[in-house]
Amino acid sequence: MAQIEVTEESLRAELDDVLAGLAAEAADCDPDDGWYPDTSELEDLLDQVEDLAGEAPDAARELAGHAATRIRAVLASGNCLTDDLADTLRRALELT
Repeated sequence: MAQIEVTEESLRAELDDVLAGLAAEAADCDPDDGWYPDTSELEDLLDQVEDLAGEAPDAARELAGHAATRIRAVLASGNCLTDDLADTLRRALELT
């Protein structure tokens, strides 16, 4: 059981780091220009959350909900010119 807790904590920390980076990119972007976020790291982390769901579904749902909240905030802070981040939000919501 301790291994799951470590995984959950490390996934939360990694999600927070990646989403903080995306938020910083969005904030630095000129609103008139728009922004093309690279969501590959975030998608990889959601893969790990999905894997965790088999062992600890409640923890996975909580992490996915946390990610969805943070992704919404990032989407609200910048003019995203692709659907990648919105697609990632939909995926996080599906995991909740």
